[in-house]
Amino acid sequence: ALNPETHIDEISDLLPEIQQVTIMLIRPGWGGQQMNTSLLTKVSEIRELIAKQSINLHVEVDGGVKPHNISSCREAGADIVVVGSSVFNSERTPEQNLKMLKKSLD
Repeated sequence: ALNPETHIDEISDLLPEIQQVTIMLIRPGWGGQQMNTSLLTKVSEIRELIAKQSINLHVEVDGGVKPHNISSCREAGADIVVVGSSVFNSERTPEQNLKMLKKSLD
């Protein structure tokens, strides 16, 4: 996983050796934080590197993924999203929250 301050260049040589990379869109440590949307550029940059190297690699994002921003994650190039507090919260049931997230991707 790449923390917000870690530059992609630090792992670019490893990309052919791994199956998945996680881009943290928050400072790790606790749930419920707001996504730093400026970090989505890292997702786009890593997608470009993957394409240039012609490798098959999953790109996961973690941190602050909610119904209002999940499509931005996909547009940036994420194919896996971590949705902890977006699914498990006191506002709605997990089933209701998952439906909202899926609907946001339609």
